[in-house]
Amino acid sequence: SVSLYTVVALGAYLLMHFLSILQRGSAYTILCVTVWLCRTSFCKAQLGVVLRPGRPTNGLCLAWPSAARLTDKHDPYPFPPGVLLEHFEAALNSTMQPNFWPSMSGGGLEQVGATQALNELLLQSFEGFLRFFPGWPLGESASFTALRTVGAHLVNASVDATGAVHDVAITSTAGAPVLLLNPFARASPLTVVDIGTGRTVAVNAVTVPHNGSVLWTFNTTTGSSYSVA
Repeated sequence: SVSLYTVVALGAYLLMHFLSILQRGSAYTILCVTVWLCRTSFCKAQLGVVLRPGRPTNGLCLAWPSAARLTDKHDPYPFPPGVLLEHFEAALNSTMQPNFWPSMSGGGLEQVGATQALNELLLQSFEGFLRFFPGWPLGESASFTALRTVGAHLVNASVDATGAVHDVAITSTAGAPVLLLNPFARASPLTVVDIGTGRTVAVNAVTVPHNGSVLWTFNTTTGSSYSVA
């Protein structure tokens, strides 16, 4: 059923954009609603796989990353972040072998892909900008080093039990600009420093057109590392 939802949603999505070019108002609206319903059904199907008790299958790599992208530490819908981690741990405990290999009757690479779910709880960049600890539950501290993101950046950061983010550092491996959502509680501009030279880097605000969110961006040089505070 998940595959069917995916196919229908993709087809409707492509048609929606085709009709938007032709500016067919009523048909475009209908297809927008269709896409929304299909995506909602797809998400529910994925969540059913994640939250279903018992032994998981080798589809673990497909369901868990999708669920991680739906998780928001500030919003209990569709489920609190802690629930996802608890079920992930239970799923691994039910399949883990003495050598720490989760046996799920797959070829192996599928299971390894499930680690992307943990990465997505810590750091996301699939939207084109960095979002720090979006799905990590409040009350739990965590840190990561050298997570690779869209734009070929290697990112370090930590979060304490209150949800405060610290120690943000970004290494540019391709010289691409950095675009990020402010990871700190304050609304003031970010301070970015080139770690190698000690120089302050210019940071500019960018407003996202469709929702008014403010993102911050700065240019980088290949091989340079930057602290963000």
